Amino acid sequence: MQQLRNVDGQGLGLILWAYAKFGYAAARSQSFLEQAGQEALRRLSDSSHDSEPHLQLGAQALSNMVYAFAALGHHPGIELLSAIAKGVQSQLRDFLPQGLSNIAWAYAKLGAPLSTDICQLLEGLAVEAASQLLDIRSRRKFIPQNLTNMLYGYAALGYNPGMMLLVAMAKELQQTKASQVQTGTLHNPGSSAMGRLVSDVMQRPKKFCQKQLINVFWGAACLGHTDGKVLTAPLIEAIDAQGQDMTANDVSNLMWASAVCASDTEALFSKMAPKLSAVLPEDMRKDSLVRVLQAQLSLGASHHKLQHLPAGLRSDAIAAWRKTSDESNPSEMYTEIASTLDSMGLSVMLNHPIEDGLIHIHVALLHSRTALQLEGPADHCINDRQQLLGSALLRRRTLERHGWKVVVIQSNDWTGLEDTTQRIAFLEQLLGTAGKPSVDTMQSLLAQFSGTGLDAQLWSLAPDGGPDALTGLQGGPSPMSMLDSQAPLPVSELKRVIEMLPLERSAVAVVAPCLATLEPADFAALLSELARDNHAFRAWQLFDWVRSLPEGQVVRRLCDSNTYVTMITLCGPWHQLPRALHLMADMQAQQMECGPQAYAALLNAALKCGEGSLAVDVYRQMKGQGMPLPHRLFHTLIDVLVKIGKWQEAVVVMDDMRSGGQAVEVQTYNLMIVTCTKMGHPFSAINMYKRMVSDGVPPNTKTFTALIGTFAKCGPLESALDTIQNVIQQDGSGSAIGTYAALMSACEKAGQWDLAIALFDRMTALNCKPDVSIFNSMIAACAHGGEHQKAQAMFDRMAEHGCKPDAVTFANLIRAYKKGGQWCRALATFEAMQTSGSRPHAAVYSSVIDVLWQTGLPWAQARALQLFESAVKTNCLPAATEASKKGTLKVDLQALTVGVAVLSMDRWLMGLRDTVSRDPALGAYDINRKLAVVNGMGEHSRAQGNSSAVKEAVGASLIGARGPFRLVQDHSRSGRLEASTLPLKKWLFSESFDKYHRMFSSGPATSMRSDVSKLETAEYLEHEQAQADQCYDMLLAIRKYEELHALSPKVLHSNSSGYLQQRKQLVAFTLQVGQALHLRGQTAHAAVALMDRVTMAGARIPPNFAPLFACACLRLASVCEGAPAPAPLSIATLVNFPESALERLEWNIRHVLHNDTSCISPTHCLKVYIQRLGCDLNNSEAVQQAAGCAFALATEALSDLTLLQFPPSLIAAALLMSARKHQGAVPAWPSVLAQLTGFSEAGTPAFGAVINQTMRLISKIDSHHGMYGP
Repeated sequence: MQQLRNVDGQGLGLILWAYAKFGYAAARSQSFLEQAGQEALRRLSDSSHDSEPHLQLGAQALSNMVYAFAALGHHPGIELLSAIAKGVQSQLRDFLPQGLSNIAWAYAKLGAPLSTDICQLLEGLAVEAASQLLDIRSRRKFIPQNLTNMLYGYAALGYNPGMMLLVAMAKELQQTKASQVQTGTLHNPGSSAMGRLVSDVMQRPKKFCQKQLINVFWGAACLGHTDGKVLTAPLIEAIDAQGQDMTANDVSNLMWASAVCASDTEALFSKMAPKLSAVLPEDMRKDSLVRVLQAQLSLGASHHKLQHLPAGLRSDAIAAWRKTSDESNPSEMYTEIASTLDSMGLSVMLNHPIEDGLIHIHVALLHSRTALQLEGPADHCINDRQQLLGSALLRRRTLERHGWKVVVIQSNDWTGLEDTTQRIAFLEQLLGTAGKPSVDTMQSLLAQFSGTGLDAQLWSLAPDGGPDALTGLQGGPSPMSMLDSQAPLPVSELKRVIEMLPLERSAVAVVAPCLATLEPADFAALLSELARDNHAFRAWQLFDWVRSLPEGQVVRRLCDSNTYVTMITLCGPWHQLPRALHLMADMQAQQMECGPQAYAALLNAALKCGEGSLAVDVYRQMKGQGMPLPHRLFHTLIDVLVKIGKWQEAVVVMDDMRSGGQAVEVQTYNLMIVTCTKMGHPFSAINMYKRMVSDGVPPNTKTFTALIGTFAKCGPLESALDTIQNVIQQDGSGSAIGTYAALMSACEKAGQWDLAIALFDRMTALNCKPDVSIFNSMIAACAHGGEHQKAQAMFDRMAEHGCKPDAVTFANLIRAYKKGGQWCRALATFEAMQTSGSRPHAAVYSSVIDVLWQTGLPWAQARALQLFESAVKTNCLPAATEASKKGTLKVDLQALTVGVAVLSMDRWLMGLRDTVSRDPALGAYDINRKLAVVNGMGEHSRAQGNSSAVKEAVGASLIGARGPFRLVQDHSRSGRLEASTLPLKKWLFSESFDKYHRMFSSGPATSMRSDVSKLETAEYLEHEQAQADQCYDMLLAIRKYEELHALSPKVLHSNSSGYLQQRKQLVAFTLQVGQALHLRGQTAHAAVALMDRVTMAGARIPPNFAPLFACACLRLASVCEGAPAPAPLSIATLVNFPESALERLEWNIRHVLHNDTSCISPTHCLKVYIQRLGCDLNNSEAVQQAAGCAFALATEALSDLTLLQFPPSLIAAALLMSARKHQGAVPAWPSVLAQLTGFSEAGTPAFGAVINQTMRLISKIDSHHGMYGP
């Protein structure tokens, strides 16, 4: 480094340039490059070397330096790039053309962010380059490589070089005066200047090598230039002349640019096909692979030569694409757009996948195939918001080429809309002007394709000509050599031969001689078999070649109507509807018979592509011509019509189906009932049910579930009941009680508890006797609706009807109590269930254990632990299982609820610790393995219960206890927990694990008072009710205080004494004085609350009296706390004020507050909450386990001004929840506290806001030692 300081500026640049020229690997020279970069940054940042000009970095040195960094692939850091940018700007006139182009090229290769300094550099480069190009006296000449490198740099950075530079470049090529370019007459001068430059380059292809031509083409495409008409011929000429020099990355750039620009891709890719087939995936950079796939996805929809890439290349390209593409959930703005469209009655799909999920349409209107695309600043040139970048343009064109109408919404326009009304008006106007054209008849569509002469040859490398020209192809032994070419070949043998071909060989070249021996039916079967086994592109190769042969040739006869129908059928799965229409038009042009099979195949293709309107049109033509429709297509057509909102046309199709003697399935009736209800026609849904019954189709469970939704929309409850009774009377099944039972069971699934109870009352009024199953449905419906009191009332009515509750009854009632937070009643019901002889199953145990554990009460949690151990021992609950797979030990908790999951996790970890302690070198837990925690009845089970909440709780407990776990996203929505085995072993024998284990084993028992722990269930429940009432009364008093003495930060801020500005120091002083006087922490907190109250009342305390003010509030707070006030003399000594001043200030405070000196802080509320959790406040260990660092956190929160606007009870709740989260306690917010306070993260927005703030304060405190305890 010391030697580098002595190297002159020119030498430093040359050394770096030499490293790049000799091709030193960046890894080998990493240390030197970093040192050289630091030295360059020092010189550019320090002006002290101005007296030593030889050390300065001149134009040539800067150019060499940045070129070397880019060529070596070494990123020197943003700070150095910005410093170089400033250095270049100060010396722009000293740069030669090569230096200017090198700077632009290098910044692009390094991916420099477009900061202010770099944007100013690009502006300066463009001006200087244009000046040198336009100065006819200048001896500085730009060679073609300078021009193409300059254009590449601006294009890769997404920065418009500006009209001046583009015109100057064009002039350099034309050797004419710039005045000949009439820019004043151009609509978009910048775009037209780019077009002129590209045109001039392509008119002089001999001045540019092939790579330079491709770079110009690519650069123009990146900057959104779309006129590709002048590009094709020069590029084809260059490929013919220099094609052997084309690299893999050149191929990708050419394909991508062609996808963006409107060039003649058919002719161009005829030349490029052999080049692409010869490309090896490893020869392409990842960004090149992505560009190849983007081009194929875009052009493959309309250019048949690009429907398939070579297999190896495609798989690597897809892998690269998956890593770079954004497949995340749609942004909030997209969600808002979808929500607005849904409120407009439109069928919206978010994140709709096409092309096997490689492309996602964030907001799609499927019925009209409209894609709504958000575009923002990142989609335009940073210095020209009117110029759309090529990447954004390609997104539009890709969707359009796949048959979608693209509606563009500028993000700035959307964010400017203030409410839903404005958003709806905006979207209505936008969709009204850019909607998809309506389709009246299928014939109008067919007419668009007739006579087009479309060259539909797929990725075919076969030479032109008939079979005779193909028999002598070179390229190694053909699979045909394995066959007897003289004998006719069966279809299976031909298919096997084709499947053995390498991708670059054409199927036509190999099997064409054998096709003459086939019959048309065999040829159609061959095509169908190939497509079925994922060789559809081979089928299209053969079909397109045979179809292109002139009439009269022997093989041409294979393309009969049956073959055409086969290929139209293939268009459906491939979403190639335009091709299907073209083939249909071709059949009509050749006067082939377009019978029912052809129309059915076209209808199927339209349905597969989501084109419901076209499908209806095809169906009408078939119906008009008396053609039968297959049974399967009837149901598919009805399904599509329903999805696009044309339910009335679906009813017509159903009528046609019935009149044709075809049976309508129960699923179709159910679908129609649901649809009619959703569309606001409940009585049409009821008529559909009546038609179903009259047709003899037996309804199933889904039918009655659908009907419940229908009845709920028939008006008031009485009207709905009358409608139901009318339906049952006309049912004709003769089993009214069975229908009532089915409807009430459906009410359970739909959560319609009120309708279920009304149905029950109506049924009993008709003297229909309910049985146990009906009562079970009723209780389950009430449980689903969270109505535990209704569930209890229904349970009590069972005895009136002579029904004895069974295990299902008890399970449903316990579930109702669990959902209502009634843990005492849930436990009592569970014990009654055991007494009755009913054996609880896993779901019942899970519910009871969870509702007990979620209380946060030590007694209830100790009982939950007993039940858990008992259930696992008797196999009523499954224990956690483990399985080893691919180096990962997977632990499946198999837990349905949070309470069971955390206990199961602790039990398994303790078992692991015991196992490891007995055999530390146990192979199953080798240090090279990972542990993964999953949940469900097996990893891939669909019945995983409340999996997300379970994993969140288990993860919070383990991570809060400093366990070596991390949350990893996998195929599931909630992810899984992972840990490496070695740190896991260490953690198992640490103090942190012991604390974790105590929370889920002995902790609840040790936290109880000794007198409480000995109580039986009935005695404890009585004690618990008294405790709840007492805490409720205390919280009621706190809430009354909060109503009378709410704080306003605005009022406090307006106090002219500057109270808020000095409040933080004042709080710290109050705490220190309280500690010096040996006061309880609660007293100091109360004093701060009193200071806030006095200031809210308008008192102005001069800054020099602030310490005395704090001491006066401390004395008054002590009195309020029921403790003796500190002696005035001891306080006066601390603050150096006379005793009389202290007494006078106390009198003033009482006077300002009208003798009401009550003061409640969050610490007071914390004590109420901890008392509600059944903890003895004198037991520090119990308080620590229940509240963690909550008191220390309360001390830290005292000086946080953002919390002043919230009441103490809310702050205390957030402090307690944050502290419990921090130590891994589950639940973080116990259910008894949620019931007491009414606070929840979901239902109390302010609660969530305070939690976010208090969690940020956690890092500032020591979780084990707070300044003040309770």
